[in-house]
Amino acid sequence: MDLDLLERLLYEEESETLDFKAQQYPFDGADDDQKSELLKDILAFANAWRRTEAYILIGVEEVRAGRSIVRGVATQLLNQNLQQFVASKTNRPVLFSYTPVVFEGMQIGVVTVQLQERPVYLLKRYGRLEAQTVYIRRGDTTAKASPDEIAHMGSALASGSALPTLELDLYNPNGRIKLGTCLDLNVRAFEVPDERSIPDYGSAPHPLLPSDPLSNRDFYRELAAYFRDVGCLVPVGLAVTNSSATVARGVLVALEFDALSGISVLGASEKPPIPTKQRAFGRMGPGTPAPDREIAVGHHGNIDEVRMEIAAIQPGVTAWSNNVFHVGAPKCVSAQARANISAHNLPIPLSLDVNVSVRAEVYRIGVKELRCAP
Repeated sequence: MDLDLLERLLYEEESETLDFKAQQYPFDGADDDQKSELLKDILAFANAWRRTEAYILIGVEEVRAGRSIVRGVATQLLNQNLQQFVASKTNRPVLFSYTPVVFEGMQIGVVTVQLQERPVYLLKRYGRLEAQTVYIRRGDTTAKASPDEIAHMGSALASGSALPTLELDLYNPNGRIKLGTCLDLNVRAFEVPDERSIPDYGSAPHPLLPSDPLSNRDFYRELAAYFRDVGCLVPVGLAVTNSSATVARGVLVALEFDALSGISVLGASEKPPIPTKQRAFGRMGPGTPAPDREIAVGHHGNIDEVRMEIAAIQPGVTAWSNNVFHVGAPKCVSAQARANISAHNLPIPLSLDVNVSVRAEVYRIGVKELRCAP
């Protein structure tokens, strides 16, 4: 949950996209009547007429015409348990999530309900809730949808007027492990000798014999520069998930890093190759990749920009980048990048922060270590 967004929500009033709960919902150990309160609210927001995600802030007391008060909760619910609880009772999967958040030093719960296919209703009666009944959020209250409203829900879906819901993850390409929007990097930073103190590679040429034209005399110096400039960088990919029931078309992801923050960012084609002892002649550069799902890095003054375009993302699908970019720092540093996600059928781009924290362990490399390189 974006803390800046959470702060803005505290100044809003309850509506079709927002609800405040001063106390945690009864769930663990609760009976069906008690647990049906949470189920009813999730269904009502899922069916609501809205153009953005809806949020239930748990542990927050509403203050009308002012900033709502964060009270906190004593216990948190498990998203996995809630997903199983809801999925077993509805006519179709409900797109929502429960996230524990620490805000102002207190624990609160955030239920996020995405835009999705409607109507959603219970297949069987549960607690106080009726079967085959479409509950809907209107303003700050919950009601039963009329037959006309239910009919319009289906026509809105058929016309494609529902909006996609997109989520950004950075990922470790080794196994496609999602990292969310927080990068905690442990890197090695190499200290190398001054270039002037590094000898040429190979034996000294004999005055009567020609030198080997293929021998790379700068190998040790190039290797030292490679360790210094690239050794602290790690590969990172981008992934965008469409958690809605609507195809996202023409998706553009852009991350902006402050070049003065101490964080280094390189594109895949910018990373230099590992130096070799033989001179490389006619080494082929990177091929021309297809633009779809390909990460490109640009450097514009004090901004390092990472971009990726995706032609379309089907509902429920994660689009993984075809390549990676490289990020890191030669010393311990924390910085923040700004991410924006836009799409042809998303009227307002999504904006969120990407936090990068680098812990660098320094290794010193001398001429002796350079000479031992294979």
